[in-house]
Amino acid sequence: MGFVETLGSEQFRSLLVAGTRTTLYMAVLSYLLAFLIGNVIAACRVSPVPFLQRFGAVYTSIFRNTPLLVLAILVWVGGGRAGWPFGRITTAVVVLGLYTGAYIAEALRSGINSVPPGQAEAARAIGLPFGGVVGTIVLPQAIRTVIPPLGNLWIANLKNTSVFLVIGVNELTRAGRNIGQATNDYVSAFLVVVVIYLVLVYGSAQIINLLERRLEIAR
Repeated sequence: MGFVETLGSEQFRSLLVAGTRTTLYMAVLSYLLAFLIGNVIAACRVSPVPFLQRFGAVYTSIFRNTPLLVLAILVWVGGGRAGWPFGRITTAVVVLGLYTGAYIAEALRSGINSVPPGQAEAARAIGLPFGGVVGTIVLPQAIRTVIPPLGNLWIANLKNTSVFLVIGVNELTRAGRNIGQATNDYVSAFLVVVVIYLVLVYGSAQIINLLERRLEIAR
């Protein structure tokens, strides 16, 4: 069975659609979680409190220096033995959110460093606490400054969903593997998977470019 026959089969189309839906579901939820975590960790990294600075540094160091595949197996297998209560997809969303959150934190930290210090000083001068200065003055500008790297992290996050094939999540890559097994033609099955990923990534890139043009702050 070739590339065209794979696409034409109702059974295989259903597998690919379900896999694509799961991939997008995991990518969106994990990125939202990562964005939330990234904001918190970035605030810790620039906090005047030494404990929070160290916490942020340790967090980013652990998750940036550990392969995602290792984290997935560790949480699913090790966590399962310790009573981890969540299913495969929720585990994938949590692990991917924690992992990508470390990279988003570093992107935001670079954006925070690009905001003129005078703005934070002016906010403190009118009585805003540290949380208010970061949340209402610094982070909104920092996010607009780092839209391109945040967009790249979204695309990386989308592609990283394929790692969770290893813990049995029925995402797009697993759908391709299952079709390859059924047809004994892995090349055609994964060519279809590649085309779907290209469409998803290209579509994402177009949206990111649009956001960048509308929101980015010129340096």
